[in-house]
Formats: sequence, C-alpha cells, structure tokens
Amino acid sequence: MAMADAADERAQEEQQHLRAAVHYTVGQLLEHNEEEEGVTFSKLFAASLADLTYRQIGSWTADLEAFARHAKRSTVSPDDIKLLARRDEDLVRWLLGCVFVGSGLLPPLLLTAKV
Repeated sequence: MAMADAADERAQEEQQHLRAAVHYTVGQLLEHNEEEEGVTFSKLFAASLADLTYRQIGSWTADLEAFARHAKRSTVSPDDIKLLARRDEDLVRWLLGCVFVGSGLLPPLLLTAKV
C-alpha cells in the first residue's frame, strides 16, 4: 500500500510540474504578444488560458492514445496527429508543411530558421 501511495504522490507532483510549465509558457507567450502588439492581458486571463490549454492537451493526449490503440500500436504516429487535426483545416495545412524527423516534428518555421 505504501508503494501505491508513493506512486500516486509522484504522479501528482509530475502533474503539478507539468501544469506549472504550461502556465509559465503561456505567460511567456502572452508577455511576448504584449510587447509585439501593445496589448495587455490580465493575470486572470493568463491563468484561465493556461488552464484551458492544459485541459485541451490532456484531451488530445487521450485521443491520440485511443487512435494508436485502435490501430493496435503502442506508439502514437504522425498519422494519429493528422487524424486528430482532421477538423481544423488550418492545422492540417500547417502539419502538411511540417517534416517528421525520427519521432519528432519540425514545424516549417524551425526548418527555415538560421541557427
């Protein structure tokens, strides 16, 4: 029983860490937009957007896992991502411009960026 409790505690800590990372990243993106566009976002808006983003990613993750399981695979593939995006024409167009390298996805902007 103690091992299960420890595993649950680790899982909760990981979830908190991931939620904090999403919150930080959303905050950074909003801050960047504030500087670029000259608009401001309230802290409540930033927190709401971060929570919505975290929940959406969780939903997409569950869908991607279900697509892979349905195809009798244990690994999510680029085809699963395309299936997930099938209802969003802009996202499909963006994905078609991406290149899958190994298990990673390189967006078009990263492919043309000078390093």
